[in-house]
Amino acid sequence: MENPKESMRPEGPMTPWAWPLDLEIYDRTPALASEEQEALATFLLPRRDRAQMVMTASQQGKLTRLMQPLADVFAVIEGDKEAKVNSIHLLLRMCAREGQPFWAWEHPTWLRVLGTAFLGLGAFHLVARPWNVSRGVLHDPQTRQFDRDPPIHHCCCLSP
Repeated sequence: MENPKESMRPEGPMTPWAWPLDLEIYDRTPALASEEQEALATFLLPRRDRAQMVMTASQQGKLTRLMQPLADVFAVIEGDKEAKVNSIHLLLRMCAREGQPFWAWEHPTWLRVLGTAFLGLGAFHLVARPWNVSRGVLHDPQTRQFDRDPPIHHCCCLSP
């Protein structure tokens, strides 16, 4: 009797998955230009319409170096348009907060960003939940306990 898993395999050798974007085409300079810093400053203002902020930044063209790779990534993945815009807003806001482009972020910064996105609460808007993300570590403000191996690392396949 034929193995059902084998009958579902395509004919021929399996090709390894390849990242669909060529990262070499992007300017990955690890520092922000003064024009970029000025444009990113608007992402630190009190809460505003995220879609409008992202659209305005795109139209002004001062953040093209940061926004084009994000647009290219979101063009090849499925997802809700609003979630993609919110993700772009989150990443640009974090660039403003960190004072550097995402190309230069180190592992703890990515953990903070992905941790907040995973919790579905956006960057630094964690007031509604008892857990807070601080330096890549989950912190329970009620017990003041820190967890160096929080559940998000297991769910996102990230190492602490």
